[in-house]
Amino acid sequence: MRKATGTIVSGILVASLGIVVLIGWMLQSPPLVQIASGFTAMVINTALCFVLGGFAVVLPVFFPSIQLKLQTALGGLIVCLASLVLAENLGLVSGIDSVTLHSWLNDGNPNPGRMAPNTAVGFLLAGAALVGMGRIQTMRDIVAIRLITASVIFIGISGIVGYFLHLEFLYSWYGISRMALHTATGMAVLGISLWLSWTRANWNQPQGETAEHRRILGTSVFVLFLVATTAGLSSFTILQKRMEDNIAQNLGRMHQDRALFFSNSIEHRLQRATIVATRPSLIHNLQALEKNPANTIALNLIKESMESFLAHGFSAIQLLSPEGRDIVSVGKLIINPDLSIRLGTSQAAELLWKNEYLLRVKLPVTDRGKTVATVTTEQTMPGLTQMAGNVAGWGDTGEMGICGLISTGLICFPQRLKPEIFKLPRVINGEQLPMSRALDGKTGVMLTRDYRRQQVIAAFGAIGNLGIAMVLKMDIAEIYRPIREQFQLVVVLLLLVILIGTWLLRIQVSPLVSNVHKAQRLALENEARFRAAAEGGLDAFYILESKRNESREIVDFRFAYLNRLGEKFISISRDKAVGQCLCELLPTYRTKELFDKYKQVVNTGESLVEDLQMNEPDTPPLWIHHQIVKLGDGIAVTAQDITNKKLSEERLLQMAQNDSLTSLPNRALFYDRLEQAVARAKRNRQMMAVMYLDIDRFKAVNDSLGHGAGDELLVRFAQRLRQSVRASDTVARLGGDEFTVIAEGLRSETDSVEIATAIMKAMQPPFNISSQTMSVTTSIGIACLANDETISTNELLRRADSALYQVKSHGRNGYEIYAKPDTASS
Repeated sequence: MRKATGTIVSGILVASLGIVVLIGWMLQSPPLVQIASGFTAMVINTALCFVLGGFAVVLPVFFPSIQLKLQTALGGLIVCLASLVLAENLGLVSGIDSVTLHSWLNDGNPNPGRMAPNTAVGFLLAGAALVGMGRIQTMRDIVAIRLITASVIFIGISGIVGYFLHLEFLYSWYGISRMALHTATGMAVLGISLWLSWTRANWNQPQGETAEHRRILGTSVFVLFLVATTAGLSSFTILQKRMEDNIAQNLGRMHQDRALFFSNSIEHRLQRATIVATRPSLIHNLQALEKNPANTIALNLIKESMESFLAHGFSAIQLLSPEGRDIVSVGKLIINPDLSIRLGTSQAAELLWKNEYLLRVKLPVTDRGKTVATVTTEQTMPGLTQMAGNVAGWGDTGEMGICGLISTGLICFPQRLKPEIFKLPRVINGEQLPMSRALDGKTGVMLTRDYRRQQVIAAFGAIGNLGIAMVLKMDIAEIYRPIREQFQLVVVLLLLVILIGTWLLRIQVSPLVSNVHKAQRLALENEARFRAAAEGGLDAFYILESKRNESREIVDFRFAYLNRLGEKFISISRDKAVGQCLCELLPTYRTKELFDKYKQVVNTGESLVEDLQMNEPDTPPLWIHHQIVKLGDGIAVTAQDITNKKLSEERLLQMAQNDSLTSLPNRALFYDRLEQAVARAKRNRQMMAVMYLDIDRFKAVNDSLGHGAGDELLVRFAQRLRQSVRASDTVARLGGDEFTVIAEGLRSETDSVEIATAIMKAMQPPFNISSQTMSVTTSIGIACLANDETISTNELLRRADSALYQVKSHGRNGYEIYAKPDTASS
């Protein structure tokens, strides 16, 4: 009776599932045909097969006299329908899908209304089982029915597991309909109902062996199948999930690094453009032109100044009067760029594309709050262009995309797989593109479809506050390619385990021994997997067990396991380390409070993640990123060498604060040090001075010997300048041939004169540039700050520049101390 009840309940569940879905298609109600939004829907043909299968299982219980006719008729209909679906999947027939009835729902099915191939195979087997169930004559028929029923259950379970294993990613089944999750569940229940149905049949009753033995054998086979399938696929699912997480984390970090580099590159060039617009000499010469528009000297000085920037990343500079008249133009502005996107910066900046990335910035030139001119600069961005095309290690489908918003959707710069400017809608087939999410201010990593409608893993996010966004992505099929063979091996091993185990149980050959042997083999395989994962990883890995005293307090940790990279990190082989105490082998772990941190993790159960610097004797400094988690009465430690990353960060900081040509502090660092120097002078009530100097007739060197010789002269000049001043003085290069010196702790203006004299004396020996000897002079403007005077750093620098201009007007090759207007008149 219990078997009949189980058959009825399972059959009703299957038939009810099909009826509900059929009603959902008639009413066009998505909740009735799919589990939730984003899940694959069950199609009409699948629902119809479930109704037929459920009735074929339930009705014979109430009408046993016509069982054979019912099961044959209903099973035959299922076989015919499943065969037609398979034929349509092979392209042999058409029209079975009823596309028009399914067109109202967009569930991602590449073939609307089409039953998945594995679903069709499952129904084909279920129909065959129903047809053959009443025609059993031999033991071979019994085995066949059992295998067919087990296969139906397996197809259902594998469909459920396949939803979490993403089999369509492993094998690129994008163009094949996917088995819906509730279809897979219904298939498994249908298989169970068939199993319960034939267990009631006369041919399945004990013949020559006791019912108890049959029950134990059947239960053992079922448990073996369930445990092996669940254990194998679950283990693979865990490993697959870990791989997906690692890929997502790496892609997310790469996106973060690239977006930061992109944003910093834009900011750096904005600062350089600001330098052009705020240069004191430019304002001074514009004042001269305003007084005398025919002042060719001032006009030439402006042009020379602008041309000096062309050697430092600027491709074009244009200076316009407030009325729009062209004052000076150097280089050639891009007239019709392929793409121009206005950036969300305080300055009027545009990101252009003309065979490469360029930044156009338009800034006002102001004098005492009045706009006297407008300067437009264009700078090439080779770093960004190279980064966009750098796909080393990205396989065949990895690419980086940069896009902005337009009224109709998205507009994107050229990418690897689409090397031209292109436009996209924000939503395709009801699905928002990752780039659209990024431009909405969202950041993350997700599995989705890209603009090609290919399944990808994409890291997305905005680039600072620039109003543009970046997406890094790669096709799922390419990512899953390395584990495809492993999955096939797992499936083969699972099938072998199930078949061999079933055979051993069936013939009753030493069941206990075979079970023990299988358990040992599984244990060895698990250990091998663990060791393969630990030894094949990129991180050092340790397992440490707590060593406690009689009061149950942790006094040390004992090595239980360490992998190959773990040996390298501590420079001790695992043979010597395993079983030994941590603080005895590595005493510095106690002095550096690492032992206390490990102890706290065990006592509190809270994991610890941090970066720390290891300075062991006779070894170079090492930066470590490590993670400590509690493991039983001990800890598991994962460590990674991030020394190169830290060094890269330090190099980036050095590049951001120092001039790339002379290695002197750049403008940004100079202003920072000047602020500090002024603050110290006020605090210590001491005089200080700022010297503004440049190389006389430097343009002539560039024009006659080339920019390479000019750069060499700048380097030699900077070296002599650094050597000629005091060790406490700061020497900086502001750009072009302009240098500054911050002199602190002066007793009087005479000290600044001595420093200036030393600089001029240092420049007297001829320079050997490009195999030519030349004499170079310098002009120096000096602005002193008395201990009782309060002015801004900009004013102090302006005074030094004004004094420099006085030297230039008196014939160059000299110095001048800035005199206040009232002092000069007196």
